[in-house]
Amino acid sequence: MKRKIFAIILIISLGINAGVFASFAYHRMREKRYCEQGPSWRHSYIRRHLNLNKKQVEEIETACENMLQKTQPAREQIKKKREELALLLDGDADKQKAKALIRELSELQAELELHIFENAKLISQILTPEQRKIFHDLYENRLCGARMMGMKTAK
Repeated sequence: MKRKIFAIILIISLGINAGVFASFAYHRMREKRYCEQGPSWRHSYIRRHLNLNKKQVEEIETACENMLQKTQPAREQIKKKREELALLLDGDADKQKAKALIRELSELQAELELHIFENAKLISQILTPEQRKIFHDLYENRLCGARMMGMKTAK
């Protein structure tokens, strides 16, 4: 009897551990993909709300792929600069070097934001006037962070 109970508890414990491990692995893999590639257009919040036709989807996917190719060097440089900045945390950090790295990061981030803005303008031109209004509202919420904060923006 004790062996049966022990075996059942062991099986349940192994099942829970396997589930927790799989969950952590899944989220870690997803996070890594997001950091490397950016958010996926195919399953994005914006796409679900625009009711796009097939031609629009193809044009927007092409625009997004082109933007990812254009922004890849900046993304890689940002990652490298962040790693350099993290290394400064060890030991006696050189404040001037940290400021210089942060300044470079800011310039790279601004370059990245400009590419994203240009892509948003391109996407906007592909949309119908009704879709454009929805897109602009969603984009404004993204820029203001209202959707992430659970708030609505004032109109």
